[in-house]
Amino acid sequence: MSTLALPFKLESIEKLKCQSNYARWASLVFCVLKFYDLDELAVAKVELPMGEAALKTYNKREITAIMTIQLTIDQDQQFVIEGCTTTYDAWTALQNTFDRHNVASSFHTFRNILNLHISDSKSMTDYLLQFFNSWSQVHSRASTGSDELAKTIKPIPVSDPIKSAILLNSLPDSYNDTINILQSKAD
Repeated sequence: MSTLALPFKLESIEKLKCQSNYARWASLVFCVLKFYDLDELAVAKVELPMGEAALKTYNKREITAIMTIQLTIDQDQQFVIEGCTTTYDAWTALQNTFDRHNVASSFHTFRNILNLHISDSKSMTDYLLQFFNSWSQVHSRASTGSDELAKTIKPIPVSDPIKSAILLNSLPDSYNDTINILQSKAD
């Protein structure tokens, strides 16, 4: 069995430190798990397979997934998954701790996209990836949140004009000519 190498090092992923970086961390780590085809271990309880070879393969996958999570969590947050024996248990414990579905959490997620700005020194490609990742978090929060703010912002993530306005507003002054041209075009 060959192993796939990630195009980056796990150490380069910002460690989970608190609720403020949970959504960004979870999105990245889930992508890593998906890259290794381990994402189903995080989102559903998996029945132990029958047979020695199948069980050995399952255990390797489980260890890889849970180690990926452990290695990307700040030392001060390790207590949250202490005692978790499966990836699902660890992922659920982290969600229950950091992904609170309340007004403050929804506000924080929405504020992140509004406060996002690119500097002249950052590549546009990297910035657009960051923007669309943050937009995806807002969309997820708005569509699954049950708090009053999530319900209020629900139509925003599906609105292309609002998405465009927020994106254009986040660009630096050096893009003003481009922004003016885009804004003067008819919808």
